[in-house]
Amino acid sequence: METIARGQPAARVGVLQPFRLLAVVTAGLILVQAFLAGQWLFQSQVGAISIHGWLGNTAFLGAILLVVLAFVGMRRSGSGWGRAELILSIVLVLLMTAQLGLGYSGRASAAAASLHVPNGVLLTMVIAALLALAWRPAGPPPARR
Repeated sequence: METIARGQPAARVGVLQPFRLLAVVTAGLILVQAFLAGQWLFQSQVGAISIHGWLGNTAFLGAILLVVLAFVGMRRSGSGWGRAELILSIVLVLLMTAQLGLGYSGRASAAAASLHVPNGVLLTMVIAALLALAWRPAGPPPARR
């Protein structure tokens, strides 16, 4: 069980669990989007691409909330928790902003569509790193040399 003390990682109580939950949900949305894009590309399921877009917009909102939760967690914790989470969450929002633009532009531009897929791979890598950070064991930060 985590202790609540100033300067300890547990000072993030009230933020850690929602952050973890939201990171899992956002990762799930990103994964389902890849599946739906494949359904659209390889099985010509026209409706799949509409759902893909809706889930993209929802994942974008999740990423924005991850930034807010990481910022609040960083401010509450005197131990530095939240700094890496905040940076990766901001990177996630920036990549998702580009992804939304590429997705909508990709309807009329092959160049934009061609960048949409590798950017989706980057998004998957960033959300995987966020999940790893969110679920790492609580404890004191490593000593600096």
